[in-house]
Amino acid sequence: MAATPPPTSQTAAPPTSLSSGVTTTTQTNQAAQAANAGSTDSVMAAFSLRHFRQEELRERSFDYSVQQAVSWNFGAQGMLSTITKNVDVNRCIAEIDLDDEFFTRLIVDVSLASDLTGTGIDVVTVNMEYPAVPDGSTIPHTDGWGFRAGDTTSQRFQCWLSAKRSLEYRYNVAVSFAPDSPWLGTSATARSPWIVSTARRLSLNPSTTWRCST
Repeated sequence: MAATPPPTSQTAAPPTSLSSGVTTTTQTNQAAQAANAGSTDSVMAAFSLRHFRQEELRERSFDYSVQQAVSWNFGAQGMLSTITKNVDVNRCIAEIDLDDEFFTRLIVDVSLASDLTGTGIDVVTVNMEYPAVPDGSTIPHTDGWGFRAGDTTSQRFQCWLSAKRSLEYRYNVAVSFAPDSPWLGTSATARSPWIVSTARRLSLNPSTTWRCST
């Protein structure tokens, strides 16, 4: 027997749409009806499945550079009216003038704590200096007075504050005893070391305040 040549290969036409090359249900039924024209007991049905997958790529631009005020609710721990309840506000709150000389000048009132009459002290001399620690860049401000028996007038030491706004000044006291004084010592004069203070009222009491050296 001679070999039967293979059937000639035929290339199908390229599809032109989603349903190109797909046999529809109507075409299948018509072919089955023609093949079974003499028979009435055969029914054929065909179904086709179409699957669509669609992806969309969209671009959006967002600008976050716009500033907008936002409202916030703040709940305080306590209200001022609650804190000051049953309290005299005038005694707790004081109005301060930042341009007052208190913040620009150092003013110290100096006086004796008691009269020297009958103490055997002839004169108490106080020397004051500001600032308390000289830095060498400015000339310190100095002043001093002598208090005698019966002298109860207070003196005032005042100067401008330094660039550092320091409130510290220093002073020392010299005590000169009267010739008929009951105090005994190797010298008629005693002097205290430098004492640093920030008091705006300086009350001198030579009998109890310092340990003087003779």
